[in-house]
Amino acid sequence: MTAICTVTSLVPPYLLGLIVDEVIGKNQMDLFVPVMVIFIVTPLVGNFVGFINNYTVSLIGHKLVLDMRRQLYEHLQNLPMRFYDKSSTGALMERLMGDVAQVQQMVTGQTITMASDIVACVVAMGFMISLNWRMSLLLSLFVPLYVFNYRFFIVRIRKWGEIVRQKMEVISANMQERLTGALAVKAFNREKTEDRHFAHRAYDAKDSAVKTHINSIAFGTTSNLIYWIGQTGIYLIGCYLVIRNEMTLGAVIAFTSYCVYLLGPAVRFSQMTDQVERAMISVNRIGELLNEPIDPPDPKDAVYIDKFKGHVELKDLTFGYDDENMVLKGINLDVAAGKTVALVGHTGCGKTTIISLLLRFYRVKPGQILIDGVDINRLSHQCLRNNIAMVPQEPVLFEGTVRENIAYGMPGAGLEQIISAAKAAEIHQMILELPDGYDTFLGEEGMKLSVGQKQRIVIARAILADPSILIMDEATSSLDTESERLLQKALSIIMANRTCFVVAHRLSTIVGADIIVVLSQGKILEVGRHEELLAIENGHYRQLYLTQFTKVA
Repeated sequence: MTAICTVTSLVPPYLLGLIVDEVIGKNQMDLFVPVMVIFIVTPLVGNFVGFINNYTVSLIGHKLVLDMRRQLYEHLQNLPMRFYDKSSTGALMERLMGDVAQVQQMVTGQTITMASDIVACVVAMGFMISLNWRMSLLLSLFVPLYVFNYRFFIVRIRKWGEIVRQKMEVISANMQERLTGALAVKAFNREKTEDRHFAHRAYDAKDSAVKTHINSIAFGTTSNLIYWIGQTGIYLIGCYLVIRNEMTLGAVIAFTSYCVYLLGPAVRFSQMTDQVERAMISVNRIGELLNEPIDPPDPKDAVYIDKFKGHVELKDLTFGYDDENMVLKGINLDVAAGKTVALVGHTGCGKTTIISLLLRFYRVKPGQILIDGVDINRLSHQCLRNNIAMVPQEPVLFEGTVRENIAYGMPGAGLEQIISAAKAAEIHQMILELPDGYDTFLGEEGMKLSVGQKQRIVIARAILADPSILIMDEATSSLDTESERLLQKALSIIMANRTCFVVAHRLSTIVGADIIVVLSQGKILEVGRHEELLAIENGHYRQLYLTQFTKVA
């Protein structure tokens, strides 16, 4: 359709030359009516076809961008935790939304123009050769000037365009971080400081953007200059040939009209180069993200266990987030099904890392984690996630209702099941006091709730999942004393006959654990029950316990 639309737009110059030479020059009035009918009908047909073409391309373009965004989001969901450790949320959002938007503008805004210009150049050159091949050859000599002009400026435009995108990525990441931490900004009276920092980054990005646009403007200006030199030169040569009777006036008018279709696209190309380059930079950045390796799929002989018994073994477990710094060093631990294990130690000793490995956020190598005698790497992803639930230190809620957030890990749960889980987490009564109860919309990250209330909803989510293995990473750290007391009472029932891993700084919350593992610098120092460890003279756990309760006292 683009070809039909473009070809119909190229007919009028030929008809104009025919009118001048045949109808007016040779007084052939019998040609006037049919020529004028074609002259009028052709643009109407071209515009009708053009409308359908633009609509079709726009529809295809939006569908293409939607598929790209969905593919990118799906890829992000399948990337390993190592990737998220080194990536900021703002930078990822810039690629998912900003870069895809750049591609969308290119696909829906410039595709038709570029396609029609290519067709116009080819067809116009055909008409021009038929009118005067020598002048066509002369005009083609201007093409190398356009190529040289393009190659000279495009390197500079691309360089500064990439710098701008990188700086905008940093700005997006910082904005996301500061807006999320608005409470801290206001609490420490840092509004003006943050404003200055943002202005500094924005001005820095602006300076790079100005350099990009200066090169784009210079490219457009020189392209226009080449265009007008070519157009004027061809027109003057055409007039000279008319005077020498080597070319008719109608042919010169038609030829110069076709010059617009040959040189005009070159000018338009120079004007859209900036947008094309931004889109290409965005495509490259999207490609970089799509090339990030995803979590390895389940092996062909993956083991699926419908319900874990909960026997967990850690064998010679050694792990580091990079090859140089080992966080865990030769960890060995045997946890019988239904037992509660507490992991204690100073910050950075490896407690959370063990939890992350148990959830297979990172691959275990070297060493092994066995669940019910099966290597965790051989278990299917689905069965592992279905049997393990986690309550993280920072409560994670999503935009939606209370009911949707509690049932996040079990979407098909009924209201009675949700209410039962909420009661167990000591949050049911608070939910009933909300405007719409369980159907109350919480807003982004549960902004309408206190931190303690958020944590109890997250705990209700874990309870509803009914996991074989329950992981609690500082789960009660955000609760007040009364809420913690009520929750501990509920948890004592929930944790019964279920394998539980508890990470805690408050040692008072884990005194009833079946096994307490004391970690330091990635190694196990002590293992035992509370009373056993407390009885060890100069023991590490004893020192932690006495220090903590001395502070309380």
